[in-house]
Amino acid sequence: MRKVLLAAAFAVMAMPGAVEGRVWTVGRGSTDFPLIAPAIAHAEDGDEIRIGSGVYREDLVLAKRLSLVGVGRPVLFGTGRGTVIDVRADGCTISDLILDGTGVGAGNQMDAAVRLRSNNNIVSGNEMRRVFYGVVIAGGSGNVVADNTIEGLLDLPFGRRGDGIYVYQGPRNHIVGERDAIFLQYAHNVRVEYNIVERSRYGLHDMFSDDTIVRDNVFRTSLVGANVMNSKRLTLERNEFAHNRGITAVGLTLKDCDGSTVSDNRFTGNARGLQLDGSSGNRLVKNRFAQNDVAVRLLASAERNMFSANEFVQNWSDVVESGRDS
Repeated sequence: MRKVLLAAAFAVMAMPGAVEGRVWTVGRGSTDFPLIAPAIAHAEDGDEIRIGSGVYREDLVLAKRLSLVGVGRPVLFGTGRGTVIDVRADGCTISDLILDGTGVGAGNQMDAAVRLRSNNNIVSGNEMRRVFYGVVIAGGSGNVVADNTIEGLLDLPFGRRGDGIYVYQGPRNHIVGERDAIFLQYAHNVRVEYNIVERSRYGLHDMFSDDTIVRDNVFRTSLVGANVMNSKRLTLERNEFAHNRGITAVGLTLKDCDGSTVSDNRFTGNARGLQLDGSSGNRLVKNRFAQNDVAVRLLASAERNMFSANEFVQNWSDVVESGRDS
C-alpha cells in the first residue's frame, strides 16, 4: 500500500442488529439467484444475502440496509473499472468474501474493494487482494472494519498504490485486525487496534486526527512504521515497531503532535526507533528500545517532553539530539 489502514471506537458503538428480514441465496443449483446484483435489487431493508462458493464478476451498490455473507469463501471479481462494493446505506454487513481486483485510480478516483459512505456498517472476515484501496471510509462514523486481509497492487511502485484503509472525516470508527497500511485524515476519536502492517511505505499515516488510540498493533518492515502528524492527545501503547529499515526509515515519528502518551511499546531493529519533531508536552513511559541504529532522535523543535522508565538495550546510539539549539 502507498501510505498510511485506514482507520475509531467509542464506549457504546451502534451495531446492526440480528437479521430481521428474509434470507436470499445466490449461487449454483437451487438458489434464489445466480448472481448477486439481482438479489440486491429484489431484497428489502434488513434482508440477508448468502453468497455460495464460486466466482462472480460484478460491481455492487448497497443503497439499502443489507447483509452480504459469504458461504464457502466465494470470490467476487470487480470489473476493474472502479469500486467493487459501494455502500451507501447505513447498517450494512459485508463478511467472509474474497474481493479481487479494483480500478487503479484513473482520474484520481479512490477505487476500493469496499467504500463506505454511511454509518454503522461492519466489514469483517474478508480477503481483499489486488486492490487499489482496501476499505475507504468517506465521512461515515461508527463503522467496524475487522479481521480482514488486504493486499495491494504489489507490482506497482508505492507512489502509484492506494491505502489499505483510508478514513477521511470519519469519527468513531473501529479498525481491528488488519494486515496492511492505514491512513487517517481529519478522523478524530479513532481507535486502531490489533493490526499487523508490513511492507508498506507508511504502516500508519495519521494527519489532523485528535484523540486517536493506537494500541496492540505490529508495524514492521516498512519505510516508516507509523507517521503521525499535526494531532493532539494521542495514545500509543503496547505496539511493536520492528525492522523498519532504510536511509530515512523510522519506527514511530511524531511531527507537531502535543499532549500525547507513548507507553509500553517495543522498538526493535529500526534505523531510528522514535523521532520527535516539533512535538511538545508528550509523555514517553516504559518503552523498550533494543538493537536500533538510533533509539531516540530528538529535533531541537521538540520541547518539554517527559521520558520515564524506558529501557535501552544494545542500540548503536540511545539518544541523538539534532539541530542548532539541541
